[in-house]
Amino acid sequence: MYSFGMGIEKLEDERMSSAEVVSQRVNYLLFLNRPLQHRELALMLGMSSSKFSQKLNGLTKWSLDDVNLIADTFDVSTDWLVGRVALEADAPIAQRQSYGLLIRRS
Repeated sequence: MYSFGMGIEKLEDERMSSAEVVSQRVNYLLFLNRPLQHRELALMLGMSSSKFSQKLNGLTKWSLDDVNLIADTFDVSTDWLVGRVALEADAPIAQRQSYGLLIRRS
């Protein structure tokens, strides 16, 4: 079972779409980077907060450009972001850069 400590859980045997996985992991990154807000991340990604919310809620699919930009912003791999790598295997750790985001360090 995936559990981020914030109420987002899905059984491993349930198939999730790539878009669902990206949304879960973006929410996880936001959780790790509190007090970063959805609207602040939306602005960082160059989209409106309503468009970002639609993507998080599965109403609109994430584009490849979105996935690449999110991965670059948080310094995570695209494989991790789309669920090709286990959550625990490549998860960000609690280190901060000047812009205040948690990042993964190799």
